[in-house]
Parts: sequence; structure tokens; C-alpha cells
Amino acid sequence: VILGSVSVKYDDIFNPFDLTVYTSQDGQNFTEVAKAEYGIEGEGASNEVKEYSLSFPETDARYLKVTASPVPALPDWTERPGNKSFLFIDEIVVN
Repeated sequence: VILGSVSVKYDDIFNPFDLTVYTSQDGQNFTEVAKAEYGIEGEGASNEVKEYSLSFPETDARYLKVTASPVPALPDWTERPGNKSFLFIDEIVVN
């Protein structure tokens, strides 16, 4: 699974804090198959579209759920420290 995200830190738009992939046969009961935590970008990180990739063993599933969490609170170096951030997802690719 590849997820594209855009960050524009001066507009409080940050890349995902974490990313999780789940699979299911029935669309009701999901099993976590991959997870990664990325943390908060530093002040010097560039504003860009970035891809995040998660791999997991081949599985037989009918449904796929992808969750990405925004940064929990804007860092101290931003104009609105402690406020909520935005998360903009460009696309999700499943191979």
C-alpha cells in the first residue's frame, strides 16, 4: 500500500503521524496487517508531496482499510502551537 500525502506546514498541513493497514473477508472484522509511526516533521522539513509505503505478507482479503492519523498537536515552532493539524491525502495505491 502506498499513500501520497502533501505537507504545507505554514498552513498547518502535516504529513501523517502514523499509517495502518487492515484486511477483512467480510467488511466487519478487520485484522491489522501493517503499521508504521512517523512522528512529527521537523521545522526544516520541506513542503512537498511525499509517498509512504507499507508492505505486508500476501493475504487473501476482500476488503482493505487504510487509516492515517494527523499530527496530534502542532509543534511549538509553528504559528499556532498546540492546535490541531490538517492531513491531506493525495492518493492511495494498492498493489
